[in-house]
Amino acid sequence: MQELDRLFQSREASLESARRVWEGSGEFESVEAFIWPEGSLGDRFFSDFMMKEVERTPLLHSARLPGAGVIAAEPAQWSVATWALVRGVVFDGLSLEDRRVQALLDALAPVVTAELTLDGVRLPGLVRSNADVPEPSDDDGPLFVLGVMALVDATWAVVGDDSLQDVVDVLSPVLDDVHPDVSGRTIAEALVGAFAHHYRCEMPGDDELLQRVDVETGNALQHLVTTNTVAVNDVLRVGLAALAAIAELCRSESASVLPQHS
Repeated sequence: MQELDRLFQSREASLESARRVWEGSGEFESVEAFIWPEGSLGDRFFSDFMMKEVERTPLLHSARLPGAGVIAAEPAQWSVATWALVRGVVFDGLSLEDRRVQALLDALAPVVTAELTLDGVRLPGLVRSNADVPEPSDDDGPLFVLGVMALVDATWAVVGDDSLQDVVDVLSPVLDDVHPDVSGRTIAEALVGAFAHHYRCEMPGDDELLQRVDVETGNALQHLVTTNTVAVNDVLRVGLAALAAIAELCRSESASVLPQHS
């Protein structure tokens, strides 16, 4: 237990040190809070975990962004950069085409490649080309932070007490604009399939859906890459767009995404 506590404290110190690199003329501001009814979609999505990570993340519109080399070379910077993207796109309304968003996506691109190759993913053209990128850890890689820490939590908020099939039916049109060549249903099925690796899903029809979608990993973004559904260079953009769409859906006092429960 003491060793786990020591590792946690060491990681927190590394993250705090990494955030200070971003400060410059930037600001650390609270996200505007709204008190959602207990058990509602808003309550689940804008949870203590999500808000804690977002609120200690620098504002992209005013922070001093570290250079791409600084970000790529330091694992703690990967986590800070990924949460900065989440805050900027999902909470502060920045476009995916914003130059600061694009700069961070470009800086994280070699890290995503390293993360995939470390996990044994083999795809044509997937070669770890940047020797300056350290070996990714489970906690800091952008695919893990966005695909597991953020998107699994977001999917949990959407699922609530409903069946996965019902949730997929509601999520699919919400996610249709995430990628021009990938249907919202494909992304929704990847999300719930990955979610089921982390949570027990026992509603009627859940087993049948999970057998059909056959998601072999608890990370929807990794699944979309390994099935050649989304290109490696697009996967973080897809994750951010999906998270932003889910956040909008969850700005609700309803306990369920299903219309009859609204």
